[in-house]
Order: sequence, then C-alpha cells, then structure tokens
Amino acid sequence: MLHKDQLNSIHQILSYCRDNPMAFGGIQVVLCGDFFQLPPIGNYHETSKDKFAFMSDAWVWGEFKIAYLTDQYRQSENELNRILEEIRSGKISQNTIDSLNEAKGNTFEKEIEPTKLYTHNVDVDTINNKFLENLPGKRRYFKALTKGDKSLVTILKKSVLTQDNMSLKIGAKVMFVKNNSEKNYINGTLGEIIDYSTLGFPVVKTLEGDEITTSLEEWSILNEAGHPLATYQQVPLRLAWAITVHKSQGMTLAKHSSVDRVMLLYQDFVL
Repeated sequence: MLHKDQLNSIHQILSYCRDNPMAFGGIQVVLCGDFFQLPPIGNYHETSKDKFAFMSDAWVWGEFKIAYLTDQYRQSENELNRILEEIRSGKISQNTIDSLNEAKGNTFEKEIEPTKLYTHNVDVDTINNKFLENLPGKRRYFKALTKGDKSLVTILKKSVLTQDNMSLKIGAKVMFVKNNSEKNYINGTLGEIIDYSTLGFPVVKTLEGDEITTSLEEWSILNEAGHPLATYQQVPLRLAWAITVHKSQGMTLAKHSSVDRVMLLYQDFVL
C-alpha cells in the first residue's frame, strides 16, 4: 500500500520535471488498490488512517474517478466468499465463527501431509528442510541461470517464487510456481517428485495423477519493444510441505471434494 507521503512526492517530482503545476504534472495516473488491506508502513506516531494514500493532498488535487470492482473471480464457493468478505470488513457473523470452528476438526489420512501456511519465511524453511532431510536418497541441486542488467535481475529474483539454489530429492513434495498450459500445470499445482528425466530434470506426479517432466522456465523483464532486459531461468518448483501466506497469494492450490485430499490446513487461525 502506498503511503500518502509517497503519493505526494510522486506529484511533486512529476510537476517539477514537467514544469506543470497540475496534479502529477498533467500525466494521467491510474491507481489500483484495496484499502481494506493492512495500512502502509509509516512512523510510530502516525495513526493508520493518516498513512493511507487517500489522505494525501495529491489525492484531492488528482480528482480521481473511483471505480469499484465488486465481482469475485478467484473463488466460486458462496460460503467461502461470504466468510472472506466478513473477515475483510471486520464484521464476523456467528455463522462464520461456527463454520471456522467446525473446520478445526478436519482430519487427514496418515499418508496425507497437508501444506501448512505460515507468516514467516524462517518457519517455512525449517519445515521444508526438515521433511527433505528425512527423505532417503541424495539431494540433487538446481542452480538458476540469470542474464542481463544486474539491478533488474535482482528485481526478478524477488518476484520469482522458486529459489536460486534449489535442492530436491525423490519423494519431495513440491509445488509448481508458474503457469504452463501446454504441460498442464499452473501456479500452485501440487505433486511429488517420482523420478528424473534423461536430462536430469525432476519428473513430478501431480495430485490429479499426471506425470509432468519439468524443464527450465524463464521469467523476464522486457523493454517497450519487447526485448528482454533481464532473464531468470530455473526449474519452476519449490518445496511445498510449507509455504508463507504471502507467497501463496495468486496461487490456485489443488482442492478435492473429499476431506482426505484437502491440501490446505488452516492452522492457528485467529480472528
């Protein structure tokens, strides 16, 4: 979320550089955001309300036309939509409380190890390394290949959900972190490494039973002409016994109708 001081600074810089006193130097600006999310990071003495972009002078001068996006496309389940909207607005009904309390009793078969969600990377790394270490066999290592402007490569690394130096074993629980319609996987597809190809890449058996032979995928930053300024190549996987809530955003995690195949464990949920 953009702090009000940052929005004011953008206005001031553009006005100065374009020698134009109009809002944002006369440049058309489109802002996308959700003010129901956490407030921007600010100083200790600031209240949450004082941090938001809509409290800035630039917001008033910009005379923004507000467009509300009301349709929910990520979730199709009506009950889940209702629960999420109530949590989002901070108005929790007794029905939602009852549903969440009932979900705490969900159980899994012994062979099912559901993906756990944590808020901190250190917890995720600890869980994933523990499970990987307990698997038999030797690790295989996969190192990312990068090319282009170093500063842009650094930006790419922060946006890619795989790792620069990734170690895997047969039997490792993994998650795809990129969409590939030709190979029939999407960001969030879960599976297990069952073999390696003749070229040494992991072969993953998904929860749906598909066997997918992986290869290097490429992430890139392009210029206006569509030419790459920086590229990042790596096997599009990450260990998936645990993942952070932040990194799980934007993923479509596999789900099944039967309780024993549900792969998300809502753990230590606090309203």
